[in-house]
Amino acid sequence: MQANDKLERDKSHARNNVEEYVYEMRGKIYEQLEKFIKEDDRTQFSKLLDDTENWLYEDGEDVEKNIYIKKLEELKKYGDPVVMRYKESIDRPDAFEMLGKTLIHYNKILDSYKKGDELYNHIEKSEMSKVEDKIKEKTKWRDENWNKQNQVPMTENPVVTVSQIHQETGLLKAVCEPIVTKSKPKPKEEPPKDKEKEKTEESGENTPEVKMEDGTSVDPSAQEKPAADDPDVKMDLD
Repeated sequence: MQANDKLERDKSHARNNVEEYVYEMRGKIYEQLEKFIKEDDRTQFSKLLDDTENWLYEDGEDVEKNIYIKKLEELKKYGDPVVMRYKESIDRPDAFEMLGKTLIHYNKILDSYKKGDELYNHIEKSEMSKVEDKIKEKTKWRDENWNKQNQVPMTENPVVTVSQIHQETGLLKAVCEPIVTKSKPKPKEEPPKDKEKEKTEESGENTPEVKMEDGTSVDPSAQEKPAADDPDVKMDLD
């Protein structure tokens, strides 16, 4: 019983998908999609939509689920390319703009590098040459494809897709970003001085000089002090 209920629900859902598509596309091909479908194709597609609607209330009122699925696929063969051209026309300007901004970004960095900016002067010239070459390559690609696309009627499929533009932007970043964001090498740190050596130097620096009667300077630390128990030292008891 539950299995039969599920089959009926699935069949009803598949039928509704066909019906909804018919209603949606029949209006759109004369409104927002009008510029993206040729007149002859629109007439043919419109007739197919009407025929499908009639079929749904006649022979197709209660058929197997797979038949509804095939019916929808047949309709989408006409409708999907039109919808694709419409969506591409909406998203394409933003995609080209993003590529353009990325090119400007790396061009500014390249210009700063050539002027000796300390932010980038640690990057090797050979590496920045890769950045410059990639900028030229992608600028040429953008200009060529932009011009080609502008010559294509909206009723035909685009010569360059939004996904391709995003891919080119990604390839540009993949080469340039690791180079221009390379960190500066850390300055070499001097090894710490030996503590005993430092103490010795400090005590030597702070030892005052002693002036002899003849004016000679003597370092007290350098003078030897005779020991009290030294047998060579004679004391004058008188």
